Amino acid sequence: MQSIRTVIRDQPQLLIGRCLALALAVTGLGSVVSVVVPQRVGNVDWEVGAIGEVAATAALPVMGLAAVIAISMFERRRWAVVISAVLMMGLGGLSLFGLVLLGTDSPIVLEAASNAEASAAVSVRLVLVKSLTLLLLFTVGLFGLGIVALRSVRRSK
Repeated sequence: MQSIRTVIRDQPQLLIGRCLALALAVTGLGSVVSVVVPQRVGNVDWEVGAIGEVAATAALPVMGLAAVIAISMFERRRWAVVISAVLMMGLGGLSLFGLVLLGTDSPIVLEAASNAEASAAVSVRLVLVKSLTLLLLFTVGLFGLGIVALRSVRRSK
């Protein structure tokens, strides 16, 4: 393990990368946790709002964890790759849960929106489509990146 002074002197870009990766990962994970805790599953308003917010901010933890994995692979820190990959898979599971929950809530939300004025109904439809699309893409991406990272650790033995 190198001392911080050696890293700053010899590889300042690595230190900057570590700090940025951790900042993105911690901020993103904190944002997700602050939205979903406390859970109010069963309350359609909370489900749609919380899942929509998670879908909108999910890029932060994805970028942060991907950067942590990349830097950890470069530094050959298998434990950090495994922890980050498991976190990615966990977020992928949360994203899949949100996708299913939002998919089952969509008919209720669309029915309620049909009673609103036309511009509000269009906005609700757009938000649902955007959230469902983002959740689908993040679910595939998170599981894919987690699997690739775990496979790379297994191959590097």
